[in-house]
Amino acid sequence: MNAKLLIYLAAATMLLASCQKEAGVRVTNKISNVSISNIYLGKNLLITSGSLLPGERTDRIVKAMEGEDGFPFKSHLEFHMSNGGNTVFLKTLEIFELREGGLLNVELTNETEVYNPMTGTAMAIGRQ
Repeated sequence: MNAKLLIYLAAATMLLASCQKEAGVRVTNKISNVSISNIYLGKNLLITSGSLLPGERTDRIVKAMEGEDGFPFKSHLEFHMSNGGNTVFLKTLEIFELREGGLLNVELTNETEVYNPMTGTAMAIGRQ
């Protein structure tokens, strides 16, 4: 009887694990002379709380339950950008879509269009 119970538990565990949906997110900092940190896809989906220097990237596997509404998940990228002791919170104007089983590859560059909620202005990062 114990063997049947173990087989049942193993099968149930495998079934639950195989039902978990996931996707990948890769963010690369290609912005000149700044670091970016606290990168979120939307308000609740943390990509990294660490800091990315120019040329660095972060890779993150996202589980479906982490997103607000599961997959597909659509939102702006939100992050802090720092240079010389000054930090600003920005949101991309572009809305990114994260699909189940996919890889969302985002490159933040000097040309990336962003919105600054503090000032209410939108422009390319290189013109900040």
